Amino acid sequence: MYYDLSTLEFNKVLDTLAKFAKTNYAKRKILELVPYEEYIHIIEASKETKNAFDALVKLDDIPLGGLYDVLDYIKRARIGSILSEQELLDIVGLIDCSSNVTKYFKQLDNIKVDTKYLEKYYSLITIPSVLKTNINLAIGDDARVLDNASRELFMIRRNIISLNNRLKSKLNEILTTRAAQLTEPLIVQRDGRMCVPVKIEHKNTFKGILHDISSSNTTAYIEPESCVETANQIESYKAMEKKEIAQILKSLSLLVASEADVLMNNLEALTNLDVIYSKAQMAKAYDYNEVKILDKQSFIIKKCKHPLIDREKVVPIDVELGNKFDAIIITGPNTGGKTVALKTVGLLHLMVMSGMMVPASSDSEFGIFDEILVDIGDEQSIEQSLSTFSAHMSKVIRIIEQSSFKSLVLLDELGSGTDPKEGSSLAIAIIEHLKNIGAKIIATTHYSDLKNYAYNSDGVCNASVEFNTNTLMPTYRLLLGVPGKSNAIEISKRLGLPENIINASKSYIDQTSSTSSLMLQNLEEEMTALREKEELLEKKINEQEELVNKLNKEKYDLA
Repeated sequence: MYYDLSTLEFNKVLDTLAKFAKTNYAKRKILELVPYEEYIHIIEASKETKNAFDALVKLDDIPLGGLYDVLDYIKRARIGSILSEQELLDIVGLIDCSSNVTKYFKQLDNIKVDTKYLEKYYSLITIPSVLKTNINLAIGDDARVLDNASRELFMIRRNIISLNNRLKSKLNEILTTRAAQLTEPLIVQRDGRMCVPVKIEHKNTFKGILHDISSSNTTAYIEPESCVETANQIESYKAMEKKEIAQILKSLSLLVASEADVLMNNLEALTNLDVIYSKAQMAKAYDYNEVKILDKQSFIIKKCKHPLIDREKVVPIDVELGNKFDAIIITGPNTGGKTVALKTVGLLHLMVMSGMMVPASSDSEFGIFDEILVDIGDEQSIEQSLSTFSAHMSKVIRIIEQSSFKSLVLLDELGSGTDPKEGSSLAIAIIEHLKNIGAKIIATTHYSDLKNYAYNSDGVCNASVEFNTNTLMPTYRLLLGVPGKSNAIEISKRLGLPENIINASKSYIDQTSSTSSLMLQNLEEEMTALREKEELLEKKINEQEELVNKLNKEKYDLA
């Protein structure tokens, strides 16, 4: 199994998909996605996405709020580590999320939404209610252990409060009775101890413990002697409090460890659901469709668009392969549309085989390929100092070695970078070899010899990207059965090349080529006119259907 993910920019689709994920776990899982290999797994993944899509439309998004990165916490608890207050609250977040998702699927069941393919995930979710209750009784929303977490902690904190009140009372008395010795009537903390600001000249007569002197050397911060014992008692109780909190957290961490399997199963199920719902959310956001997936190496794709091109600008194309013919040769000028067509076919197959909906008509049929092998672009190997032709040919050789009857091979500008005759001959031989082993091939070229090869060969179809000679711009529509022409003379004429040069160039073209060119032009014009009529007819049919639906509704309302 091999898929050329990087050349087809599958990673960019995953980047877009990851933005719809609600959890970091799902984002990471999405960025590691690769196409499924088995037909049954592809179908299951596709149905999972459709179930989630229907749930989004008919109810709402899956409630995954409050789900945090707790996998490490669960693993640490399992080996005896003590979790912090916030980590334990995050575990409660996982439990609450699990509970909310369970309720969500019950709602879907109540309104008869099909979740058959999602059941294997949400049916695994178990709610460890006792664990949640114990954590909530011990830790507040502010991630502080509550006084009532244990009887011992309650008594310790009550004593600390009592001693603190006693200490403050003593300090306030000193602020009043010995104000003349103080720089100001304030209680300040130094080294974690309560002190008063004593004038520097009284520091030796003011009984207590000196903790600090101001930078101006005018104030000494002294803990009064009468307060030391009470402060020491407070410190002792605080140490007891810390020890008791650690014991409480340890007990709760042991409870987490006892439910580790349940928590990890829940987390895995919720993460998988997050990935699936991300696919559904992307489909909903970009108007993608569920398509037919067949266990064979052929496809009929209708009105498909490249998912990474601006939706307002991208032009839909129709393309089929593997039924009437096994190879498509796309010819014509280098206007960009040919390469986009290759990438669209390859990338959409990768998306379908990864369980995603795609920008194509819902009655499209996609096949399953063990390999999607691609040579697109004119990258050169700097290390090997290879020419453009050599770089392409090295890639093509690797593709030939990997190809089988279950391969989809996409070759851009096959045979380019060398003498046209030799390049054409090599291109034809390569396509014939791949066709003979049963691979399905789409190749682009600007060599005219390949048009003749396609026309005269069984199982090979000519195609071109439509070009508007009035605007000198490609329409990017793919025309199957119509070989492309260069349009170089017509373009040059419209750009202002002198008439005498235009006429001279035409005289250098032999009569056969001129006739062929005229035939191609007439054929392309006929195809364009036919397509326009087809689109007009489709529009009228849609209008009629809307009218019928409207009349049926009015009839129903009157009944």
